[in-house]
Amino acid sequence: FLHQLKGNFDSRYGGFTPAPKFPMVSTLLAALNVYRLHKDQKVKDMLTFTLDHMIKGGLYDLVDGGFCRYSVDEKWLVPHFEKMLYDNAGLIKVYLRAYETFKDERYLDIAKESAEFLEEFMKEDGLYYSASDADSEGEEGKYFVYTYDELKKAGLDDATLEAIGVDFIGNFEDGKSIVRIKKDLPKNWESTRKALKEIRKKRVYPFIDKKIQTSWNAMLIDSYFELGAEDETYTQKAKESLEKLLNLLYVNDKLYHTTIIGHKPKIEAFLEDYAFLAKALIGAYEKTFDETYLIKAQIFINKALELFYKNGVWYFSVGDFQTKADTTDSTYTSAVSIMIDNLLSISTLLEDDKYRVFAFKTLEYNSYELSRKPIYYPYMFDMMTRYLKEDIIIKSKQQNLLKNIKELSFMNYPYTLLKEENKDGYMICGIKSCFANVKDIQSVKKEVEKITNG
Repeated sequence: FLHQLKGNFDSRYGGFTPAPKFPMVSTLLAALNVYRLHKDQKVKDMLTFTLDHMIKGGLYDLVDGGFCRYSVDEKWLVPHFEKMLYDNAGLIKVYLRAYETFKDERYLDIAKESAEFLEEFMKEDGLYYSASDADSEGEEGKYFVYTYDELKKAGLDDATLEAIGVDFIGNFEDGKSIVRIKKDLPKNWESTRKALKEIRKKRVYPFIDKKIQTSWNAMLIDSYFELGAEDETYTQKAKESLEKLLNLLYVNDKLYHTTIIGHKPKIEAFLEDYAFLAKALIGAYEKTFDETYLIKAQIFINKALELFYKNGVWYFSVGDFQTKADTTDSTYTSAVSIMIDNLLSISTLLEDDKYRVFAFKTLEYNSYELSRKPIYYPYMFDMMTRYLKEDIIIKSKQQNLLKNIKELSFMNYPYTLLKEENKDGYMICGIKSCFANVKDIQSVKKEVEKITNG
């Protein structure tokens, strides 16, 4: 995986593909875990270089926040201006984990700004729309770009305009410019951003696809639970959204794929809906320690096994249109890899080996392609590494876990789970036995550090 990752790396602008460039969330998440395991400086350099270039402006909307679907060019400058819920859900998690790994506050700011974009533009009744379009008034990017003259009229000086990449010539079409920082954000960025937002408020916002999709909402809910370790308001948003999602799309013990608010759902759920919803529920348990989340996660995992799994093979849909599930990570992570993640987590948390067996059989079935081209299956590669290295579980009383959720949520060892047990201190366990009992959070970190370094 590392050999292929380094071979695909664009050393000029970051990223791991030629143009058009997609964010490649699964690749970034897997590479972050590789770095945390091995502390490979080259991996860190590739990651930070890529993450920094992706947020200069263009692919990332510096004005409203949020990421566009992909970049047309190799510089991450000219995006396809469509904004997808799944991209932003995934990239919130990527930048949050990058912040927790590298301690760079800018990455946390990007995660929060992306969440704020979704809250402002993509939310209704606690749930999130699928996408906003690239076009407005029949013209691609019209809402997003600026001319030199209109920004001068808005009172921005030439030094500020130069800092945000706006000039007479423009960096887009017909003399228009995409806001992009050349080196650093100008010191007056907050007032500049406010002026840029005011101009946009007078424009027609692109069309929004208001479908509520189970899998994509679950992705965001999962990311919000992780973000909640840094900002508790997102834990509350995640809890509310999860309840709304289940109320809307889990009807009479049947899960559905999508609907519009105010309408009854009709399309039954696919594998990805079960996979991402179960993952969100496991994430909910690990940030609240409410066992009802874990029970619901197990119900959806069991149902997914019953409906979509046979002898190591996962199916995307069943019935008249039965199709095998794709195992490559393309626009977002394969549902098969998310199911492996869920199976390993539920096996560890419930201490039930049968789920681990299903995870192994899935990995075994895909092992030939995974060994040849792991770069196509980065999340599955990560789960294979997790299966081989095994999980660590930190057990303690709920009050201890909640009080230290920020420090516990992202231990150096990437395959660490949290579980509530009536323990005065902290028990640190593998999947078969416990090996340390310590009194405080600093001792927990030291013990986990030993495992990482070992």
